[in-house]
Amino acid sequence: MANGFQGRCAPKPLPAAEILSSYFSYDPLTGIIVWKPQAGKNQRWNTQFAGQEAGCIAPNGYKQIRLNGEGLRYHRVAWALLHRDCPTDVWIDHANGDPLDNRASNLRLASRSENARNAKRRDGCRLPRGVKRHHRGVKFEAQIRTSPGKRIFLGLFDTPDAAHIAYRAAAIKYHGEFARFD
Repeated sequence: MANGFQGRCAPKPLPAAEILSSYFSYDPLTGIIVWKPQAGKNQRWNTQFAGQEAGCIAPNGYKQIRLNGEGLRYHRVAWALLHRDCPTDVWIDHANGDPLDNRASNLRLASRSENARNAKRRDGCRLPRGVKRHHRGVKFEAQIRTSPGKRIFLGLFDTPDAAHIAYRAAAIKYHGEFARFD
């Protein structure tokens, strides 16, 4: 696809920043978005919601805000409020890997592969990132993915820790600021 996303991975376009800023205010130091009072809403709504943090934690672990029946990703709304725009052709990455930390200093633009490099590992992984047991079962293999479909073999090692050291060096070289080691 022209915008770099495939299938369901593409983020939905947000309402214009002017519309979002009429509903919400964003504190870039805390990462919190709060509802603004609404002139067209009844007093009960303003009493209950105005000044309160918007959104809730969705099952996927990210915060989400419902606006006019539409689910919006909290970090994308934060980006739009901060920068007055939220591009749909790139990802908004949480630099520290915490999807609940929406401070401006923790949000950055990323490609799909950069965002994936910074993803946390699934539970149940016993070996360090970038390490797997070699098919003969005695040594440990280190490898790194540098682009979709391209892996670089980094060597065979006697211990998982030695293999992980090789992975860490390669991750810094190939992934830069998006390198993640845990």
